[in-house]
Amino acid sequence: MLARKDASRPFPAAAPIRYDGTSAVAEPNMPIEIDQSICRTDNFAVLVHDPATGITAAIDAPDAAVIEARLAARGWTLTHILTTHHHGDHTEGNLALKAAHGCTIIGPAAEADRIPGIDRTVGEGDRF
Repeated sequence: MLARKDASRPFPAAAPIRYDGTSAVAEPNMPIEIDQSICRTDNFAVLVHDPATGITAAIDAPDAAVIEARLAARGWTLTHILTTHHHGDHTEGNLALKAAHGCTIIGPAAEADRIPGIDRTVGEGDRF
C-alpha cells in the first residue's frame, strides 16, 4: 500500500511513486517506466523504474540473466526486488541479483523462510 501526501484525495489512475528513503509516495504527473520481457518458458521479467530517483524494482526475479540484460539495455541499476511469493520461478534470480547490485529484497512475511536473500518482510496492510 502506498502512502500519499494528501490521504483525503484518491490516487489518480496509474499514479507514479517516489521513494523518499523510508516510503514510497504517490506523485501525480511523475512518469514511471516499465520494462516487461519474457523469461523462462512461462514467466515474465518486469522492471519498474522511476527516472526522478533512479529507483528500479523487479517484480519477482525469475531469471537473473534476463533481468541483467534488460537492466543493461535500459541503463538502469536494480535497487529492489519485490517478491510476490516463494516459488522458484519467482525467486530463482534473487541471490545472483542481490550479489550483483546489493538490492533490497522485500517479500511476504508468511513466506520469509522460503524466499532466498529476503531483507524485509511485509504483510497485509503494511506500507513501504
